[in-house]
Amino acid sequence: MVIDGMRPGVLARLGIDHAALRNANERIITVSPSGFGDNVPIANTIAVNDVTAAVVSALTAVLALHHRTLTGEGQRTWDSLAGTPLYLQANEPVRYRGGPVRRPRLGPARGRPGRGLL
Repeated sequence: MVIDGMRPGVLARLGIDHAALRNANERIITVSPSGFGDNVPIANTIAVNDVTAAVVSALTAVLALHHRTLTGEGQRTWDSLAGTPLYLQANEPVRYRGGPVRRPRLGPARGRPGRGLL
């Protein structure tokens, strides 16, 4: 497994991108987090690392390992530091589309008005 922190295109210029590594070993997994993704006008812009994006990169690595266990094939995974928080927040607008969501009261006094934790 290769995890790179380079800007998009750097590994290709060095001759060690996923395609080159896959020619040497078809089971190779490459994890390529970037600031904004590979195919956008601001792809080469520096971005600050984010813990959430690191967790997502780790998850994609684990999923790629599982895929390799099942199929014998490696793969390339990539995510963007900018896209990860947007992805994680996507659930809220989807839930709201039908109107406000009433959340149940939490805490030991559930069902007694004014006594719950929330």
